[in-house]
Amino acid sequence: MTIPTLSVPSSAKAGVRSAIILGPIPVTLARVIAPMIALLLAQTAIGVVENNYTSRPRTNALLGVSVVFSV
Repeated sequence: MTIPTLSVPSSAKAGVRSAIILGPIPVTLARVIAPMIALLLAQTAIGVVENNYTSRPRTNALLGVSVVFSV
């Protein structure tokens, strides 16, 4: 059984590699870090919404959830 792969021309790979290695460091870091920051913001927003939704009935429900799903 063979796994299908996406064939990218070697010139495209070399172009990306040289842009990462030889490009300016702040731009490269920004391109790598931006998706991580977006993910962290999304996870934080989801956590806030879940805590607000859980604590609406009573604070005991929030306590129970925090004990079961502790950080």
